[in-house]
Amino acid sequence: MCGICGLVSLKKPPLRKILLKMNKTLIHRGPDQGGFFLNRKVGLAVRRLAIIDTIIGKQPIFNEDKSCVIVYNGEVYNFLALKEDLIKKGHRFKTNTDTEVILHLYEDLGPLCLEKIHGMFAFAIWNIKKNSLFLARDHFGIKPLHYYFKNNLFLFASEIKAIINHPQVKKEVDFEALNQYFSTGFGCIPAPRTIFMNIKKLLPCHYLIFQNNKISLKKYWHLEKIKKLNLSFLEAKEHLRSLLEQSVKEQIMADKKVFGSFLSGGIDSSIIAALVAKAMTGKLKTFSIGFEDSSFDESGFAKIVAQHIQTEHHHQFLTNKELLEILPALAQNIDEPFADSSLLPCLLLSTFARKHVKVAFSGDGGDELFAGYPTYQAHQLWPLYQKIPRVIRKKIIAPLIRSLPTSFNNVSLDFKLKRFIRAEGLNPAARHLAWLAPFPSQEKKNLFTKTIYQTISSKESTGELFSKYFREPNDFVLIDRLQYLDLKTYLADFGLVKTDRTSSLASLELRSPFLNPKIAEFVFSLPSDFRLKGLTTKYILKQTVTDLLPKKIINRPKKGFGAPIAQWINKDLKKLIANKLAPKRIKKQDIFNTQTVQQLVEEHWNRKKDNRMKIWSLFMFQLWYDNYI
Repeated sequence: MCGICGLVSLKKPPLRKILLKMNKTLIHRGPDQGGFFLNRKVGLAVRRLAIIDTIIGKQPIFNEDKSCVIVYNGEVYNFLALKEDLIKKGHRFKTNTDTEVILHLYEDLGPLCLEKIHGMFAFAIWNIKKNSLFLARDHFGIKPLHYYFKNNLFLFASEIKAIINHPQVKKEVDFEALNQYFSTGFGCIPAPRTIFMNIKKLLPCHYLIFQNNKISLKKYWHLEKIKKLNLSFLEAKEHLRSLLEQSVKEQIMADKKVFGSFLSGGIDSSIIAALVAKAMTGKLKTFSIGFEDSSFDESGFAKIVAQHIQTEHHHQFLTNKELLEILPALAQNIDEPFADSSLLPCLLLSTFARKHVKVAFSGDGGDELFAGYPTYQAHQLWPLYQKIPRVIRKKIIAPLIRSLPTSFNNVSLDFKLKRFIRAEGLNPAARHLAWLAPFPSQEKKNLFTKTIYQTISSKESTGELFSKYFREPNDFVLIDRLQYLDLKTYLADFGLVKTDRTSSLASLELRSPFLNPKIAEFVFSLPSDFRLKGLTTKYILKQTVTDLLPKKIINRPKKGFGAPIAQWINKDLKKLIANKLAPKRIKKQDIFNTQTVQQLVEEHWNRKKDNRMKIWSLFMFQLWYDNYI
């Protein structure tokens, strides 16, 4: 894990002090080393967490004739094989890093080098001969990359904080991005937008070329075009196991044996931990955390897995006080509003693991690739629900569900049922969004002030973005399309942002063996009922690992990794929320409707409704606003 940033300035030469100021904001991403390159047009800088070739692998790195220079964040898992081929072609290497492999590949192939690279990455190459900047981001968006272009100034960085530290950048809120923040249900802003005007995210599996004062963008990986295979379930299961084992093995690469694995007790992290423990020499260190609220605590299951696969298990029990004490640090360091409560335990888990290891494995991507979310089950049930006469649904079932008493437990039955009936009359993409969004589209008008609502109501909606991704795979069936949609939105803009920011704040590198292009391509080439069989999620994945884990782990229902925010809003955080969402403050800010915000808070405080997602989204925006605007 590293942090990179840079600029191309066409009006005046870039200043060293500005580049160093930008780079300084990324020290947490790379505490081991810093480096920069500067000439009359361009500046590149890097902060490095040294994993491979820690002695001579300093960046930036040049090619043999110094016509190209690179700064890079990531790991290329097949770099040794690529290096052998490059040496045969006459390239000379000064380091043992994957960074230099990427640079020489680019020399030979240009943008086509991305077809050879297998790993997680975000990098920038300045081609001195062509006066062009080449930026690229990995297939899934594991590594972040943002850019800005205005008034002949192009900036890029791993995190937005580096870009807004340039004196020419104004911190202006993009209100359509804010609209999307309240629409997705992920508590984040989907790419390519960011919360700031003129700052964008480079989309996963895309590259960008900046040349002659122009930006060109291109997609280099097309999962949506994968063709279906004709395999038996047994053949598919055997090949999937081989791919999983291969993905883990190629990721166990470093100069020092500094590996650990997150272990929540859920099936995804348990599978990865089991495969890593089996593949590595020595005893694997695993890490879990526990909570006061039993409906959120999975630590007992994590211990069962740790004992079964015989790891050196480290567990930390967290009180609500410990979780809430890190809120200020998160608000200062998460560049955009981010409203998922699992940020808090993720940061504490990363910090806890970093005391013992430098690199940890995670189960990221398992739900999106193998249809693990409850929403997929809900889509399966929807046609059955629609067979009930409309008058019964409308006059009897819906009122009955709405009258259920409010529970503040983790994903309670009343929460799921009340979400389910939201989708009446909607197409599949809109239905998916309705089940996730804290604020349904019809509530937006009352959320924002009239002035703000008028600025966003005529622009591209979040629903259109969801529909775009839903339509992209022409030959896919419903579940395939929904999984593809979640890979492009939920995983890229929520899950991976969360784990990247929290692990980077702890200076910990995370690796995600599920997020392997070969695995994704294979899984999407299979019939959808191999993944979702009736209402059984992750069917083929579960059948593939029956020898690795206890049955009670494989078959346990999904719980999710969150925090008890519904309770916090009424207890531990009540005073702070009352302050941040106070009518006087909301009115002065002139973004949100004062009456709507007050009603949401009072309904929750009085337990009339579970408004946790709405209030938490507003609260986290206010914390961000205080720090950045």
